[in-house]
Amino acid sequence: MDEVTTAAVLPSFFARWMDGLLPGPIPDEARATCSNCAMVATTDSERESGRFFGASAKCCTHIPTMANYQVGGVLIDDSDEARPGRDGMLQRLRAGDGVTPLGIAPPRRLAVLYDLATPAFGNNTSLMCPHFRDVDGGLCGIWRYRNSTCTTWFCKFNRGAVGLAFWTSLQQLLAALEQELSWWAVLELNPGADAVRRLLALRSTPVNAPLNSADVDGTAKADVRSWGTWLGREEEFYIEAAKRVGALTWDEALAICGPTVRVAATVVRTHYDELLSTDVPDRLAGGSFTIVSLDALRATVSSYRTTDPLSMPRTVLDVIGEFDGSPTPAVLERVARTRGLKVAPSLVRKLADYGILKAAD
Repeated sequence: MDEVTTAAVLPSFFARWMDGLLPGPIPDEARATCSNCAMVATTDSERESGRFFGASAKCCTHIPTMANYQVGGVLIDDSDEARPGRDGMLQRLRAGDGVTPLGIAPPRRLAVLYDLATPAFGNNTSLMCPHFRDVDGGLCGIWRYRNSTCTTWFCKFNRGAVGLAFWTSLQQLLAALEQELSWWAVLELNPGADAVRRLLALRSTPVNAPLNSADVDGTAKADVRSWGTWLGREEEFYIEAAKRVGALTWDEALAICGPTVRVAATVVRTHYDELLSTDVPDRLAGGSFTIVSLDALRATVSSYRTTDPLSMPRTVLDVIGEFDGSPTPAVLERVARTRGLKVAPSLVRKLADYGILKAAD
């Protein structure tokens, strides 16, 4: 795995904090590409399988919820490269739907449609993110400030299920930071007691509450009274939130946040160590997988995620049953002796990464 700086893997706010938490850089997930999407269907069989994405949609069929300081980061970035992102964010802000001092959420009608249309993910352009830029294969206009979901979602991982476990735990940590620090910024900027009360009421609205006519026709707006003393200065509020949250070190952020963040940080450290470890488990047994295709020479199986099947020689698939919880070196010696097949420890590690083999303990 290629190691790069944390800042090259994570957006600006998160990179600084993870530099404070993790002992080293995060390996780049080089198999998950954006400008040359690895999930775009190129053949009829791939299109018919339902496992691939459309070239004009990809995984950008998701509208992110942005914390107040992330919105401010987009607005404060005056570089030419960031201009499309700023313009798109200003459009969302001025539309008003989902706009509160905590940040900007997707319009409720689109959030409901997204939940109901899961099979359309990656294909239906009606669900496209407003920050998608149809240039150079499709880029993100707010890449430097993307949220926890967009930061940690990959279709494929260098280490298979091990990578998925790390990035899932990181998403949980970053999402907790988003929630805690967006509230902290609200309290720091103090829109007033009544505004905070209204903001709490907005946040407690059930996610499955029925849509009203304004939700459906796109004219809905959040309760502007939640802005309190900042009403009419929403852009300024977001920018000030970005400045204050962006100045926090990891230790300061950790002190502000509650036990959920501390627990999540501990889990991330554990999965980070596992992500960097290449040790082969002492004892292995067969895991759970589905055979996608099979012929006399090769087999393709799907294990931890349908978007990342693993292809292997048929002879390797045939020896999975040999792993019965016995010591791994003994199993490899038996396979070499009875089948005449030498299975490299690196291949065993990969099978374990993908969950095709699992630790017997």
